[in-house]
Amino acid sequence: MDTDWKIERLDRMLNVTAELFFGKEAELFFRRFEGGRDSLLDIGCGNGAYLGRLAAAYPGLGLTGIDPEERLLRKAKDAPSLAQAARFLHGGYDVLTGDETYDTILARLVVLHLPDRDHWGHWLAERTRERSELVVIDFDDDRYCGDDRLPLFTALYKRARRTLRGPRSFVPLPDALRLALEPYGFERLRVERYEVRADKPDTKRLLRDYMRLATEYMTGEPISAERERELLDWEDDPASDQRIPMFGAVFARRKGDESGKGEGEGERTA
Repeated sequence: MDTDWKIERLDRMLNVTAELFFGKEAELFFRRFEGGRDSLLDIGCGNGAYLGRLAAAYPGLGLTGIDPEERLLRKAKDAPSLAQAARFLHGGYDVLTGDETYDTILARLVVLHLPDRDHWGHWLAERTRERSELVVIDFDDDRYCGDDRLPLFTALYKRARRTLRGPRSFVPLPDALRLALEPYGFERLRVERYEVRADKPDTKRLLRDYMRLATEYMTGEPISAERERELLDWEDDPASDQRIPMFGAVFARRKGDESGKGEGEGERTA
């Protein structure tokens, strides 16, 4: 498979997810940036589509993005909206060394790709300070039911997510993260469970584009006529919709004794 072809699909997928989710996620997780001059590190920033929206919404925010895929990172560096708003580093999260810390670290749709959560927890403790926040945003597999009108895509997507989650999948991801990060001085402040609903022509078009790109990305080949017809029939059906379940877990460095358990943990559904 031509890797440039696959990266091009991923690039377009990142643009779609930023358009679909940023508004809802800004409301839930980023209000603390309004009128401030905080610093944010985006682990796995990809092509910078999400950072571009953060830069536009919060002009005073100091942005840093890290990504191991050089071709995607080049697109982020070339984006006019980010030319003066962000700096970028090529590599995994641990390419960032030294004593620089951040007010917020964002890990959006990347945590399942991290091979060693203990190593990540130790690294996070070095990159944060008291009351710094970590925001982990990901797909909520436990609430994904799929769609009877999309049997081919639903089966493909569920299989890919099972492979990505691996043997730890019996533990809900927000809980697995809490267990992994507590030893490094982080308390889980809250979990927000939310969804974006594709039930209008504009959001259905965006989601159809995403599903086509994701199909090609996961299979490594152009979408088949059968799969394409399934997506088009779903989009054209006025009764069809799709709910995309997500979660965001917000952690903070504990004040005082870093080995103690944090208080005030809660969970809400949006």
